[in-house]
Amino acid sequence: MKFFLLDKQQNIIGRLSEEYILEATFTEEINTAGELLITLPAKKRLSGNVIHVLITNPSKDHSYLMFKIIKETVKDEEVEYTAVESAYDELTSYGYIQDKRPTANAQTITEMILKDTRWHVGEIPDTSETFISFYYLSVLDCLKKIVQTFDFEIGFDVLINDDENQITDRRVNFYIKQGEQTGKRFEYGSNLLSVKQEQDTQNIYTALVGRGKGVQVSGGDDDNTPDGYGRRITFADVEWSKANGDPLDKPKGQEWLEDPDATKQLGFSDGHMRIGLEVFEDVDDPKALLQKTYEALKTVERPQVQFSASVINTGELHLGDRVGITRNDIGIAYETRVFKVQHNLLDETQNKIDLGDNLEQANNLSYQVSALQSEVTNNTEGIITVTQSANGKNKVYYSSTMPATGSNGDVWYKDLGNGETEMYIYDNGWQLVISTENLHKIEDEIKQQQTALDQAVQDANAASAKADGLVAQVGDANTNAQKALTTAQQNQSDLSQAKLDLQ
Repeated sequence: MKFFLLDKQQNIIGRLSEEYILEATFTEEINTAGELLITLPAKKRLSGNVIHVLITNPSKDHSYLMFKIIKETVKDEEVEYTAVESAYDELTSYGYIQDKRPTANAQTITEMILKDTRWHVGEIPDTSETFISFYYLSVLDCLKKIVQTFDFEIGFDVLINDDENQITDRRVNFYIKQGEQTGKRFEYGSNLLSVKQEQDTQNIYTALVGRGKGVQVSGGDDDNTPDGYGRRITFADVEWSKANGDPLDKPKGQEWLEDPDATKQLGFSDGHMRIGLEVFEDVDDPKALLQKTYEALKTVERPQVQFSASVINTGELHLGDRVGITRNDIGIAYETRVFKVQHNLLDETQNKIDLGDNLEQANNLSYQVSALQSEVTNNTEGIITVTQSANGKNKVYYSSTMPATGSNGDVWYKDLGNGETEMYIYDNGWQLVISTENLHKIEDEIKQQQTALDQAVQDANAASAKADGLVAQVGDANTNAQKALTTAQQNQSDLSQAKLDLQ
C-alpha cells in the first residue's frame, strides 16, 4: 500500500512510510464518499502544508484514491487524521450548472457536466439517449442526478505518472453494478455473519403491481390524436410460467406478480397476499417491467436485515459483490450485496464488510436524492394528461415527462415537481417559451427594486423635511436678526433724542 502526501495545489510532495503508521483504515460504501483514517506517532505529525493524501486503490490496479484531510486530533502520544474523498469536496463547490436540458447518452451528458472541472469521464456503460434537466445544481448534484436517471453507481479515482510525482488525470467512473457474482452462500444465524440491524415485518409485500413509463393512449386511426389522457404501461399482457423456466407463475391478464411461498410465510392470517404498488418511471417495455417488478419483489417480500462480517470469515469479498442468504426460519433464500467495506490498509485479512440491506442508507446523500425523486414520482405519477386546445386542432399536454410525440402548435406544460411550471410549444421539437421559475425571479427582482425605490423615496422625503427644517431655522434666525436690528435702531433713535433734550 502506498501513501502519497500532497499540498494544497495537489502536488505530490512526499510519501508516508508504513513503518510509521500505527493504524490506517479506508471505508468505502456504494454511492457514498469514502473516508480515510490514519493514526501516527505524535513525533511523526504531518507538516501544515500536507492537505491531501493519495492511497493505492484496493479494488483497481494502477489507480489511486485521493482524500482531503478535514480533521487532525492529537491524543497523548498519537495524532489521528480524518480525510474524505476529494472528489466529493471539490465537485460540491468547484462550479455549478445554471440551466442545461440535454437529450443524449450518459457519456455525452457527463462530459458536458464536467467540462469546466479538472475531472474527466473514466469508465461508463453505453446507454440510450435520455432527456435530463439540470437547473442551478452543483456539479456533484448533477452527477447524482445522472446516477439516479441511469440507475448507476459512481466512483472516483486518479492516475499518476510513472515517476510517481504528478497527478495525470482525475476520473469519474460509473457502473451498472459494482462487484461480481461470487456464488458464496451464507445461512442466517451462522457464526460467520452477525446481525447488525433488522427491521420488523410491517413493510413486507408478497405481491407487487408494477407500473412503467406513461404513454399516450390514442383514439381512432390517428396515432397523433389521444383520447384525452395518458396511462402507465403494465405487464398484464405478459405471461410467466415456472414450467417454462420463469421464476414465478403470472397468467396473462393479471396486473400483479405474487410469490405464493412468501404469501404463505408472511401474508395475512387469512392467506391473502400483501400487495404493493411500484412505479418504474423509465421502463417502457412490458417484459422488462415484469422483470424489474420481480427484482423489486425479491427485496420487499422479506424482513430487511443488515449483517456484518470479517473477510477472514467470509473469504475475499469486495464492494458490490453478490452473495446468497438462506433463511430457514421463514423458508426464504435471496441474493444480497456487499454495500460497505472497511479496509485495514496495513493488514487486509482484518477487513470488515457489511452486507444485506443498508438500513443506514438514509444518511447517504445519493440515497436521499433518489428517495426524494421517487417520492415526487409516486405522488405525481408522471401522468401525461392531454386536452384539446381552443382551436380544436392542437393538443395541450400536462405532465412531468416529455410527450413522446407532438405536432406543430401543440403546447406542453411541464410540472417541475417544486411548484413551478414550464411552458413549451412544439415547433419541430419542444421549444421552451417561459418558466414560472423565471417569472418568480423577475417578480422577486421587481419587489427588490420597488423596495429600494420606496427606501429612496423615504430617504428623499426625510432629506426634504430636513431641508425644510433648516429653511425654517434660517427664517427664524432672519426674523430674530430683523427684530434685533429694529430694536438697535430704536435704541439709537432714543439715544439721539436724549442728547437733544440735554442740550
